[in-house]
Amino acid sequence: MRKKIYGSKRIRNHKTKECKKHLHYLNQLYNFLAQTNQAIIESLDEESLWDRICRIAVETGGIKMSWIGRPGEDDRFIVLSSYGSGTEYLKDIYISASSIVPEGKGPTGMAYRENRLILCQDFLEDNHTRPWQKRAFPYRWRASAAIPLRRGGQPYAVLTVYHHEPNIFDQRMINLLEEITSNISFALDQFAVNYKHRKAKERLFLFGKVGEQISEGVIITDVGANIIYVNEGFTQLTGYQEKEVIGRNPNLLSSGRQDEEFYKQMWQAIQDRGHWRGELWNRRKDGIEYAECLSINKIVDINGTTTNYIGILRNINERIEAEKKLFEVQQRLIDIIDFLPEATFVIDHERKVIAWNKAIEMMTGVKAEDMLGKGDYEYSLPLYHQRRPVLIDLALDFKEEESKPYQFLHFTQGDVLVGESTTHVLPGGKTHFKSKASVIRDSQGVPIAAIETIRDITQHKEAKAKIQHLAYYDALTDLPNRTLLTERVNEAIAKAEISKEPLVLMFLDLDHFKNINDTLGHRIGDLLLQELSKRLKSLFADQEIVYRLSGDEFILLLPNTDMLEGASLAKKLLFVHSQPFYIEGHELTITPSIGIALYPQDGSDFETLYKCADIAMFFTKQEGRNSYRFYSPEMQLHSIRQLQMENALRKALERDELCLFYQPQISLTTGEVVGMEALIRWQHPEFGLVSPLEFIPLAEETGLILPIGEWVLREAINQAKSWQKQGFSPITVAVNLSAVQLRQEDLPTTVLQYLKEADLPPQYLELELTESAAMSNPQKAIAMLDAFHALGISIAIDDFGTGYSSLEYLTRFKINKLKIDQSFVQKIGTNSNAEVIIDMIIGMTQNLNLRTIAEGVETEEHLNFLRERGCRELQGYYYSKPKPAEDILRWLKVNNANGLKQ
Repeated sequence: MRKKIYGSKRIRNHKTKECKKHLHYLNQLYNFLAQTNQAIIESLDEESLWDRICRIAVETGGIKMSWIGRPGEDDRFIVLSSYGSGTEYLKDIYISASSIVPEGKGPTGMAYRENRLILCQDFLEDNHTRPWQKRAFPYRWRASAAIPLRRGGQPYAVLTVYHHEPNIFDQRMINLLEEITSNISFALDQFAVNYKHRKAKERLFLFGKVGEQISEGVIITDVGANIIYVNEGFTQLTGYQEKEVIGRNPNLLSSGRQDEEFYKQMWQAIQDRGHWRGELWNRRKDGIEYAECLSINKIVDINGTTTNYIGILRNINERIEAEKKLFEVQQRLIDIIDFLPEATFVIDHERKVIAWNKAIEMMTGVKAEDMLGKGDYEYSLPLYHQRRPVLIDLALDFKEEESKPYQFLHFTQGDVLVGESTTHVLPGGKTHFKSKASVIRDSQGVPIAAIETIRDITQHKEAKAKIQHLAYYDALTDLPNRTLLTERVNEAIAKAEISKEPLVLMFLDLDHFKNINDTLGHRIGDLLLQELSKRLKSLFADQEIVYRLSGDEFILLLPNTDMLEGASLAKKLLFVHSQPFYIEGHELTITPSIGIALYPQDGSDFETLYKCADIAMFFTKQEGRNSYRFYSPEMQLHSIRQLQMENALRKALERDELCLFYQPQISLTTGEVVGMEALIRWQHPEFGLVSPLEFIPLAEETGLILPIGEWVLREAINQAKSWQKQGFSPITVAVNLSAVQLRQEDLPTTVLQYLKEADLPPQYLELELTESAAMSNPQKAIAMLDAFHALGISIAIDDFGTGYSSLEYLTRFKINKLKIDQSFVQKIGTNSNAEVIIDMIIGMTQNLNLRTIAEGVETEEHLNFLRERGCRELQGYYYSKPKPAEDILRWLKVNNANGLKQ
C-alpha cells in the first residue's frame, strides 16, 4: 500500500515539474512577443528589425538559435540575420523554396511556399529534415518552427527557430507564434508604406531641385490638380510669382483658345497613357498670349497610385514664327521642285503630300492636284499599287520590317536614305527604281518635311544584268563559260565527296574546225557553233551540262555518272555530230574528239580533271579523231615526255642539237646522182636520236616548225653549194615544207634570200610538200606554188596516193615531180593492188609530162619493177641510207669512181 502511495506521489511530482517547465517556456514566448512588439515600435526599417527579432528570440524566448532568410533568384535561401548557439550551422547551407529538390521540402521551404507556420517537434528524427540532420546533430536541437513573415499578405521571409526540447510546441505556443508572425508582418507592411511616403517626398524634392536648374517652366500639382510648386522658369514665362499660384488650378493660364473638348482629351490621355505632350495658347499675367509647348506626366507610387502631376512649359513663340517663315520657304522650294528633271514628291511632318512635280506626274500618270494633301501612304499607290510605307517614310522613321521591299538600303550623309525597288504597275511594265529620301529639319532638329526623288534605272539594271550574264555565259552560244564551269565543278565535287558518287568530265574538241573558218569564213563557223550548241543543249533539257571554253572546245560536266554511262553518252555525242548541219546552203558535218576523266580516280579537283580530260582528248586526235578515249596514267607519262620534248625542242637550235642527213636520189636513165633529200635529225643528250615522226608534229603544233624550217632551208642550200665548190657536179637538194610554212606569205622571199646568200641557182633547190599540206588550203597553195615556179624552184608532191589525191587540183598545181610513197614500193612482189597503183601513178605522170621518183627502194626486185614501169628516179636503202654530210661526201667520191648499181 505504501509503495502505491509513493509511486502515485512520484508521478504527480513529475507532472507538476513538467507543467512548471512548460509554463516557463510559455512565459518565455510571451516575453518574446512583448519584446518583439517593442522592437517593432523602435525599429526604423526591416534590416534593423531582423537583428533584434533574432536576438530577442534567443535571449528572452528560450530559443537556442534563430535566423531569418528569404529566397534569391535561384530559390536558394539567403540568410538575412541570425543569432544564438550554432549559427555556424548556417554557413554555406542549402535550403530551397522549390518543391522540386529535397532541400526544398524542409520546414523553412514549406513555410515560405505554403505561407503557413510549419512545426517540427523533433528536428533530428523528422523525415523532412533529413538533409540537415547530420549538420545539426552537434547542436542537439530538437523542436523547431518555421514562421512565414508576410508583406501585403504574401510570404516575404521566414523566421526559423530551434529549441532544445522535443515536442515543446502545444496549441497555446502555436497561437503565440502566429501572433508574433502577425505583428512582424504588420510592421513590414508599415515599413513599405513609410518607404513609399519617403520616396514620394524625395521625388518631389528632386523635382524641385531639377526645376531650379532648368530654364523651362516647371509646375507640380497634387492629385487634385492644385499647384504645390513652380520654379523660376515658370515665373519668367507666365509673370506669376510662386506665392500667387500655390494652391490654385493651372487653368488660371488659359487663353480661351482651346475649348473644353481639348482639355478633356488631354486629361484622358494623361490618365490612359500617363503622359501628354502638345502645343496650346496660354495667357500671361499681363494678358499677353503666347504659344506654349506643354508636357504633362503623371507621378505614381510603387502601387501605381497617382500622387502628383508635373508639367514642363516652354515658350515656342520664336519657333512658331520660324515655322511661318519656313512655310514660305517651303512654298518657294515646292515651286523649284516642280521643275526638277527627276520624279520628286514632298511630304510634311504629318506625312501629307505638299509637292508632286511634273516628272513624277509623267512617270505615274497621276496629276499633282489629285495627290496634294493626300496622306496615310496614299502616295505609294501610284508607284506600287498598294498602300504601304515607302522610302520617304523609312527616312523619317526607319523600321526594319518595313524595309523589305528595298534592296541596297543605306544611309548617306546623315538623314539621306538610298535604296532600290521594283514595280510592275507603271506604263511600260517592270520598272526598277533608285530612290533617295532626305529629311528636312528645323533649327531644333525636329523633322518638318521629307523629300524623295525617284530615278528609273531599268536600262541600267538590264545592262548590268547583261554584263553579269556575260561574265558567266558565252556571248556567241549562250552556254555557260569557264568561270561558271569552275564554280559548278567545285560544287559537284563537294557533293560527290559527301555522297560518294562518281562524276564525269568530258573534253570535246571539234575536228578540223579551222578548215571551215578558213574556207567558208568565220561567220559560217560561228553559226555552226551556235547550231551545235543548241543541239548539245537539247540533249540535256534545261540542265547546265555543256560549257564552252573557247573556240571549238567544250566541256561536259556529268554528276552522278560512272564510266559505262560516260561511254554511252560519248557514243551518243558522236552520233549527234554525225548528223549534218545545214547553214546558208552549206551542208556541214563536223566530228568531235572526246577525252573523258573520271572522279575520283583521275583527280579530286577541277584543274586535275580538266588536265586529264584534255590529255585523253589529245590522244583521241592522235589516234584518228572522231572517237573518245578515257584518261589513263600512261597518257600522263606520254604528255610529260611531250612537254619535256617541247621544252627541249625550243632550245635545240641554239644548242646545235639539230643536224641534216642526206639521202641520194638516182636517175634510172643515167645512173647518176641527180639529187639529195635533206632529212632533219635531232640528237638530244638525254633522249638520244629523236625520230622526226615524233618531233616534227610537235614542232608544227607549237609553231617551232617555222624557225626550224628556216634553219633546214638555209643549211641544205649552203650544203648544196658546198658540194659544188668541192668539185662535184651540181645536184639538186630537196627540202620538205610543212603546211604551217606554206601559210607564211613571205616564204618565197625568204627562200630567195637564202639562195642569194649561198649563190645557188634556184634550179638546184627542190621543195617537197605532201598532198595533205597542199590540200589544206588549195587556193593558197596554188598561189604559193606559182610564186616558187616563177623563181625557177622545182616542186615535188611527196607521199602521193596517200592523201586527198584530188586530180582536179593536181592539174592546177605547177609541180615538176610526183613521189611514189614507200608504202606502195614496199609491197612490190607481194601486193598486186599496190603494183597497179604504182603503174597508174607512173602512167599519169608521163601523160602530164612530170617526173616520177619512188622512195623506199630497198631490193633489186623493187629496182627492176620500177625500171620496167618507166619510173625515172629512185631513192632508198638499195643505194644508201640517209647519212650526215661528211659521210655523203665520202659516198659521192666512192660512187663517182666506181659507178652506181644499175
